[in-house]
Amino acid sequence: MNKETITSILNEFQGNLYFDNWLRKVGDFPEKQRKQPYPFSCKKIVTLKDAKKWIANDELWEGVQRASNNYLFNLFQNATGKGAMVNEFGQYIAKFFHSHESILKEKIKESKLKTDDTYIALYSIVLGAFLEYSINKVDENIKVDLNLNLLKIINDGYMPCGWSFKSEDIIDFSERPFDYSAGYLYIY
Repeated sequence: MNKETITSILNEFQGNLYFDNWLRKVGDFPEKQRKQPYPFSCKKIVTLKDAKKWIANDELWEGVQRASNNYLFNLFQNATGKGAMVNEFGQYIAKFFHSHESILKEKIKESKLKTDDTYIALYSIVLGAFLEYSINKVDENIKVDLNLNLLKIINDGYMPCGWSFKSEDIIDFSERPFDYSAGYLYIY
């Protein structure tokens, strides 16, 4: 995949990032809604202290995000013959995202969340969302959207803080799409 194609996809993807809305409603996630606008089973984190703890606890995200990234690698491998292409796409979104670091860290400070932990969590979601958006563009038969759905939550002003499985059996999503019914997404 050439540089121009990746740049073109990045330019399209940027329209999905509503930085002005980010973290504006943290702590106000509605406990009950008639119809949940997200495919997750969502649970509200009530206190700032708990939100900080959830965001800082890598174990609450790491397994799901690692499996999601492995799945994306496999999708790129199958679609392009080059799974490592995720690294090429990742470099483009990293440069773009980190160019907004000062603005984002200011928003995080205003929200009273832990700056570095929250910045890394936001970056991880945006990275995953861009990779999903890209593979969906590269192969129209592929539809993957875990991080794109997390990005919708961020764009709505809330902060996804972690995931817990409904059962003790941790499901491996590295070989198959994410199963939204397998657990709960915690949102602040």
